[in-house]
Amino acid sequence: MMKSFFASAAVALGVMLAPPVDAAPVLLDSFIHNYGSNPGLVNPGGSDVLGPNYVTVTDQSTTAVAQRDRFFDNFNLVSLIGDTIERFELILTFSLAGPSGNQAQCFFGLPVCEVWQVRINGSNDGLRTDDFFATLVSANSPETFALTILNDTGSRNAFAHSAATNDFSFWFSENSTRLDSFDLESARLNVFGTPAPIPVPAALPLMLLALGGLGLAARRRRAA
Repeated sequence: MMKSFFASAAVALGVMLAPPVDAAPVLLDSFIHNYGSNPGLVNPGGSDVLGPNYVTVTDQSTTAVAQRDRFFDNFNLVSLIGDTIERFELILTFSLAGPSGNQAQCFFGLPVCEVWQVRINGSNDGLRTDDFFATLVSANSPETFALTILNDTGSRNAFAHSAATNDFSFWFSENSTRLDSFDLESARLNVFGTPAPIPVPAALPLMLLALGGLGLAARRRRAA
C-alpha cells in the first residue's frame, strides 16, 4: 500500500515538473468594444461623431499625433502578462465602408469607391512604416484580420510591439481622393497563444521527499 502511494506521488511530481509539450495555440482571452452613446457602450478616442450604437469614422479628421482627432482605440492586455501571445484576431463589425475597388480607379473617382484600411500601431506612433495595414474589402461586415509574427514582416513591428507592451492600438486610414466615412459598430480582439505554466508550490517537492524518507525508515524498522 505504502509502495503504491509513493509510486503515485512520484508520477504526479514528474508530471508537474515535466517540460510542457508543444500544443496548438488556445484562446487566451477575448476583448470587445461596442461603440456608441447608449448606456454601457464605448466612446473611443478621437472626436469622430458618436451615434447611439456606432461611431462614424471619417477621413476628414486630423491624423497627426499632436492633434489627432480621428478615431483610435486600444485594448489593454495586462491580464495576459506571463502568457505567450502567438496570434491576434481583430473582428470588426461595420457598415458603409465601401465598396472597396481598384485603388488606381478610386483616385480617378471611377467607380465611386472607398479604400479603408485598419491600421494597427507599431512601436513609433508617428510613423507609417512600422504599422500593420489591412484593407476592409467589403461594404459591410463582419471582417476578420489576423496578425502574427509571420505576416508582420519587413519594417513592421505591430505584432511584437503589441505583445511586448500588452497594448493593442488601432485606427483607420482611407486612401481614395474622395471624402469618405463609415459606421463602426464594434471591435472584438481574440488573442491566441500558450498560457503561462502553473507554478508548482515550493513546499510540494519537499513534502514528497519527506514522505519518501518516512517510508524508507518504516521499511528499515520492519526489516530489523
